[in-house]
Amino acid sequence: AEGSAAPAPAAAPVAPEPVARIDSVERIVFKAFAQPIAAAILAKADRHPGVLQQAVDDLGTSASTGTDSRTQALHRAFKQWSGERFASDALPPLHAPEDLQHLAHQLYLLAADLIGPMQADRLLAQAAAEAERLPEAAHVHSLHRMGMDEVRTRLVAFLSRFFDGPDRYRALYGE
Repeated sequence: AEGSAAPAPAAAPVAPEPVARIDSVERIVFKAFAQPIAAAILAKADRHPGVLQQAVDDLGTSASTGTDSRTQALHRAFKQWSGERFASDALPPLHAPEDLQHLAHQLYLLAADLIGPMQADRLLAQAAAEAERLPEAAHVHSLHRMGMDEVRTRLVAFLSRFFDGPDRYRALYGE
């Protein structure tokens, strides 16, 4: 039809932004912490094809029972990240610092499953010590009340109970 205006171009879809992107400093420290643990997991997985996918799926099975949709979404993000071989640039967008805690916990559980709990504990301690040496870690410490010594004490006590050892956690924290 003569004289009709050309249709207006469609607006490009806009991806929703995460509610509150976590501070990039925390991501830097997390990546430094996660890298050696992920490397040990991948070294084991590379020697045994299919073991990584199976172990991640097993984590999802235990995570999906009785958990909220946020936890399930975080597990899907972890599964996607593992599919990218834990590449630093493939770390999924997150909404809160607690999301990094969930990913760290999943990474630790995966390491304990694939390389054994004692080696995973040593690796966790080494990775935490290395990440703690970063200049960015001082900023992260200032944001969180609990110091690394307290974190280590709680972790060792929890892991002792988790792996059927003495229940030091309940004795210390009553939880």
